Amino acid sequence: MINIVSREPQLFSLFGKSKFKQIEVTKEYKILILTHEGTEYQIKLYSDFDETSIHWSRKNNLGYDIANYDFFNTNQHSVFINPPENTTFILDRWQFVGVWVKLFRVYGIGFFKKLEQIYKERNCRITFGLAYFEPLDYEVDHYTACNYDYDFDYIKLADYPLFEGLKNTRVNTFNSLWSYIYDILAFEVSPNNWNKILNGEETFFDWLDGLVKPTDDRENVFAMMGGKPRYHRLYFINKVIENGLVDRGYVTMNKFFFDEYATQIKSDNPNTDGTNLLKQEVFDYWNTDFYKPLSYYDKIKDPLGEHKRFEYTTENIVNKEYNNSYIEIVAETHILFNKMFDFWSEKTYHGLFFEKLFISVGANKFYREFEKLGGHTFIKELGINPLFLETEDPLKQMDYVIECLEKLSIEDTKRIYLENLSKIQENKKIILDWIYNELDYFRQFILK
Repeated sequence: MINIVSREPQLFSLFGKSKFKQIEVTKEYKILILTHEGTEYQIKLYSDFDETSIHWSRKNNLGYDIANYDFFNTNQHSVFINPPENTTFILDRWQFVGVWVKLFRVYGIGFFKKLEQIYKERNCRITFGLAYFEPLDYEVDHYTACNYDYDFDYIKLADYPLFEGLKNTRVNTFNSLWSYIYDILAFEVSPNNWNKILNGEETFFDWLDGLVKPTDDRENVFAMMGGKPRYHRLYFINKVIENGLVDRGYVTMNKFFFDEYATQIKSDNPNTDGTNLLKQEVFDYWNTDFYKPLSYYDKIKDPLGEHKRFEYTTENIVNKEYNNSYIEIVAETHILFNKMFDFWSEKTYHGLFFEKLFISVGANKFYREFEKLGGHTFIKELGINPLFLETEDPLKQMDYVIECLEKLSIEDTKRIYLENLSKIQENKKIILDWIYNELDYFRQFILK
């Protein structure tokens, strides 16, 4: 019997080509049979794994924290603070940050080491999924917990070069693919109804394959679906409107965030991300001439509205918005920040998983690395100026994208899409095969 604490999407995606069968359910756990590479394993999967149930402090009548608050005794209910013996934890971003990072922030190294000792004494092990798209966090708030050499059995999977050379750690920027498929896609999109998986009828990759259902006939040449109106995204939106391209695209912007930006512009403070690492260009475009009145953006859609500001990917899949266009255009967030290494976010993966032609602005490293995997990038096929990949300026890249879109009719784009359909489908297979093979590092650790 292998004792595991994990959310189901993490476990199922980790063994994405293998089958599970549920044989027992209690309030505390499920018993699963995993059939992996011809061998059966019995797994006790604990269901009490919500890191938000941890109580971090107790306040007196005046609202002040009680100094002698007994953190460990109070949180005996939490599987993270009071772990069962001989248990393997498969931690995602939220559990890692909500337990280990937060413990260090709130109580410091002493409490951190006490929890570490509990895990060691009970022979617990952790697989740390440290590949979750956040270079600013890796460099600042999460740095200590990410780099720490824990005094119990553990391994780490990381996506940022900052962690190269750490003990028991595999580093590759594409390791973020795992977070994408279990957190961005499965955790957000699935209603947590895994009947076919739990009955052994399909694998996680079977489920994933059926998640997106592309069509050949689409209304728009391109889509640019963004949340926050960052300056390079708004630059693109402004240019699309100025050049009369708005009716050829499915262009969105979350207007709640636009209103928030419009208010903050008056304070001359573009620091909307809680960091001082913003590049100068963000400040240069932080003004009311660039952020025009909201009425200027009447033709820009806002499918999420105020109440679903962060559910872009979920809505895209549930409502099949990916079928609104042939080309997925994204404007990468991380290009805005002064950080140690080039990086890309989950947005650059959207075109691959939505099985579309794609253009990713501010993600030159992705293009270089993806081509090394044998991936197809469609720069030449779409007629984009090759200088696109020779500049690091996202606005110059946007200019090249606008030039390209001005030449593409819906008929041209459909033809290019159909001519490259086999390459589009091969892209998805390449990345799924890559991350599945990479995750063998975790699978071997868990099953040993």
